[in-house]
This record gives sequence, structure tokens and C-alpha cells, in this order.
Amino acid sequence: MEVDGVDSASEQAPVQGPLVFQCNHCSLIIGDSFAMLEASEQLAAIILTGVVNCREGANLLLANEGYDLGCTYVSVECEGCDTVLGRVYKTTSRKLDHARDLFSLQTKALKSYVVGSAGIAPVPSSADATPEMESTTPKLTDAPQEPASSVSEMLQMEKDKLERAIEEQNKLLQEQRKRLQEQEDSLKQHIQLVEKLKNEQETRNQTKDAEMQVKDQSFSGELGAIKTKVQEIDETMVKIKHLWVHFDERIKTLETFTSG
Repeated sequence: MEVDGVDSASEQAPVQGPLVFQCNHCSLIIGDSFAMLEASEQLAAIILTGVVNCREGANLLLANEGYDLGCTYVSVECEGCDTVLGRVYKTTSRKLDHARDLFSLQTKALKSYVVGSAGIAPVPSSADATPEMESTTPKLTDAPQEPASSVSEMLQMEKDKLERAIEEQNKLLQEQRKRLQEQEDSLKQHIQLVEKLKNEQETRNQTKDAEMQVKDQSFSGELGAIKTKVQEIDETMVKIKHLWVHFDERIKTLETFTSG
């Protein structure tokens, strides 16, 4: 693999320390070999479990040719210069299952350097990903402390920022959950109060209806009694009229007898 500024002799030399990967266009740091799962000759890419300073594209695309034929993916873009660096596969064939949801970055879009070195190292191919590299990659203490510390501090800062952001988001979610719970409790209390008032009103209405029925029955009884008394009075008046007529006839009879 040819990389600008590196001769063939340096290409053949085994990698003696951790690699830092950069965008080949703007040199923004993208990741390091600690996150490298493998280097794939078929994809001409290295597969990383995590990256920094990158974003995923918004559109889901379909690979129409090549080793990843039929796979769907979104592009991985450099945040510094918008260069497309590789792909994140969303659906894959069985042979690429291990690469799904990871960052497959094209080697031609990257450049790299060995931590602690002054020069540029080639981005590893699958042939470079040897046991020697795997054994030397984790040994960050073998490299000079100042550059390794710088990269580690940068990665730690990114990690700390992410953890703080997650912690703040969790706090916001907890506060929102608490407010929603309070609102739900308040709404439940309001509903219970409304139900209580409704039941009390229904009880009062039922009581009033019962009282009205009692009053109606009482009024009906009193009205019946009044009608009975009126009938009795009418009958009495009829009797009085009859007596008056009889009395008047007797008066007339007496007057006739007296005049004779």
C-alpha cells in the first residue's frame, strides 16, 4: 500500500505502536487502532468499532456492485471537510455480518501515524494486521509518553464530554419524568375531585327527586281531602236548600191559615 511521504522500505516495516487515523484531506483525527476490528482487502477498508469527528449521512443507500453487493449503508463523512470516508452498513450479507453498524473506512481516504513517531505510517491492510501488530498495538507504554499522552488525553476528553452530555441528558429526562409524574398525579386528583363532586351532585339530585315525590304524594293526598270536603259542602248546601224550600212552604201555609 502506497501512502504519500512513505517509501517502500518503510511500508514493509512492521508497525511498532498504536496507529492514529486521520482524514487524508484535512488531517482531522478520525480514530485509532485500539478501535480497529480488522482490515479488509475485499472492501479496501479498515473496520473500526468507534470513531471521532465523523457523522453519518442521512440517506440509506444500496451497494450495487463489489464485495458488499446488496448491502444497505449510510455514508461516513468527515466533520472537518465533509469528505466521504467510508460506510456504516445497516443490512448486510452473511459474510459481512461482523461489519454491521460499525465504521468501514476506505484506506484511500485515510492517512495514519504511529504514536510516538515523527513520520507518517501507512493505513494497515489485512496483510499488515498481523499478530505482531496486535501484540504491539495495546502497549501504549512502549511509545514515548508525550505524544501518547496527548492522544490519550484527547480521547479521554472526548469520552468525558460524551459522559457529561449523557449524564446531563439523563438528568433532564429524570426531571421531565418527574414533572410528568407530578402532572399525572395532579390530573388524577382533579379527576377524583370532579368524580366526587359529580357523585355528590347526583346524590343531592336523587334526594331532591325523592323529596319532590313525597311532596307530590302529600299534595295529592291533601288535594283529594279538599275535593272530598268540597263534595261534602256541596251536599250540605243541597240539603240546606231542600230545608229552606220546605221551611218556605210551611211559612206560606202558616200565613194562609192566619189570614183565613
